[in-house]
Amino acid sequence: MQEIGEKYFIGAVAGLVGITAKNLADLVFRRGRDGEGEVRTEEDSQGKFILGLIKYGTGILGGIGAAGYLRKAGRDRLVSKGVITGLAVGSVTDSLNRLAEPGKRQKRRDSLAGFMANAAYGLVTVAVAARFEAPRRNSDSLDEYIKQTRNEVEKERIKQTPVRYRKYAVK
Repeated sequence: MQEIGEKYFIGAVAGLVGITAKNLADLVFRRGRDGEGEVRTEEDSQGKFILGLIKYGTGILGGIGAAGYLRKAGRDRLVSKGVITGLAVGSVTDSLNRLAEPGKRQKRRDSLAGFMANAAYGLVTVAVAARFEAPRRNSDSLDEYIKQTRNEVEKERIKQTPVRYRKYAVK
């Protein structure tokens, strides 16, 4: 039971760190200008609060999903898993923002900036989840965790290979 709670906690922390990185990347890529596609409410502080809750809640749920996915699929190919996770969670967040103001259009440069910010979210979230979700072994570096995971995946693949083809499997 403690392992399940730990997975959710690590995923939530990874999601919070990732959404903070997304906000910073959004500031850098947009260079201070308001995003055309983001919903901006001028005087409605309650609307800003609700949109902030949606943004952070989606980020936390994405972090929990990323931690669970890394636990099942392994900790190899973190960059591709991070970018895919970021784009998936970002598309959900962006579609929820679009529901708030359906008639608002987005410029290409803002769309590309949002794409890069979502990728940054995924990369940071997956890196944090992989770092803290990784089993505690005798090493401290993430590269060694990845090598150990690849070896485990390769051994499992060889075990699942039919006996008559094992002589062709790479060891």
